[in-house]
Amino acid sequence: MEFINCTRGGDKLCYDGYSYTKKAEKTNRIRWECSQRKTVSCKGVVTTSLQRDDLHVTVPHNHTADVAAVDAEKV
Repeated sequence: MEFINCTRGGDKLCYDGYSYTKKAEKTNRIRWECSQRKTVSCKGVVTTSLQRDDLHVTVPHNHTADVAAVDAEKV
């Protein structure tokens, strides 16, 4: 699990070959949605604690992981 700054100023989470965009922050959890939500209609979602640990996959992806694309985002 790794966090990077998004080009638009937000945060991104990279985990297990997928990247996620921060969507919502509640009192005790952060919701992250798949970065390919619009391009491939993926509903993949994970949540983390506010301390950005304790990750839980809540909705699986409808596409395969792309480690090369995630690594390219980190540069």
